[in-house]
This record gives sequence, C-alpha cells and structure tokens, in this order.
Amino acid sequence: MFSELYDNEWTDAFTAVSKGLTERQTVTFLLDIVMKAYSFCTKEMDQTRIVMSELYLTYARKDAVVKMTDEQSKM
Repeated sequence: MFSELYDNEWTDAFTAVSKGLTERQTVTFLLDIVMKAYSFCTKEMDQTRIVMSELYLTYARKDAVVKMTDEQSKM
C-alpha cells in the first residue's frame, strides 16, 4: 500500500513541485505539507474525541438519572 502511494501520489507531487527547485528543496517542501496535514488531522481527531466524550458522557448521565428516577418512583 505504501509503495503504491509513493509510486502514484508522491511521484506526481514531486514532479509538479520540483520545477525550479533542487531535489532537497522539493523534498523539504513536500515533507512540510505532509507534517502539517498530520498535525491538522491529529488536532481534529483530538477535538472530535473530546466532543464525542462530552456527548456520550452527557447522554450516559441522562440515562443514569432517568434510571434512578424510575427506580425511585417504583418505591
């Protein structure tokens, strides 16, 4: 899978970006893009996990309150 990514995407990007740049500059530029994309995805994942945790915990708490209320009303 990684070799396919390299063969297709990296080679195309390298060819498109390398015009007027040295090989080192091209690799540095593309690496910067990959690192920024990774950082963005990591932050998005963390924020999504926080939101989902808050929603789930809020829902779970509501469920617990309803259950306790039902049990108390039966007494």
